Amino acid sequence: MTAKASTTTTTFVKWLDYFAKFKTPGKLLLIFCGAFSHLDYSIVEAAESHGVILFCLPSNTTHELLIYWTNKPHHRINKAAFVLIFSKVWPKTVSPSNIMAGFWATGIYPYDPNIKPDSAFAD
Repeated sequence: MTAKASTTTTTFVKWLDYFAKFKTPGKLLLIFCGAFSHLDYSIVEAAESHGVILFCLPSNTTHELLIYWTNKPHHRINKAAFVLIFSKVWPKTVSPSNIMAGFWATGIYPYDPNIKPDSAFAD
C-alpha cells in the first residue's frame, strides 16, 4: 500500500514482478485504467521483461460504470460472495467468442479509437 492509496511507479513494478510469477508462458495483454497517468518507462521495461503487453485505457473513462454503481448501492458484495459469483459465471461466459466480441465492442481489437463518442469521456 502506498501512502496516498494511489499507485506509484515502484508499487506498479513490484506488482508486475509478482503478477508475472503466476501468468502462463508467452505474451499476455494487461488492460488497465489510465488514471495512473504518469506511466514511467521503468514500468514499460518491467512489462516487456515479463512478456506483458500494456494497454492503457484512457483516463477518466471508468465513470461510465459509475452510473450503474451509484444506482445500485445495495449491490455491494464482500470478497467471499464475489468468489462464489465469479466461480459460477467464469466457465459459462469466458469463451473465445465472448472475448473477441468484447475486444471488438470496446475498440481494443481491431483498434478503433473512435468506437466511443467524445462525450463518453470525462473532462
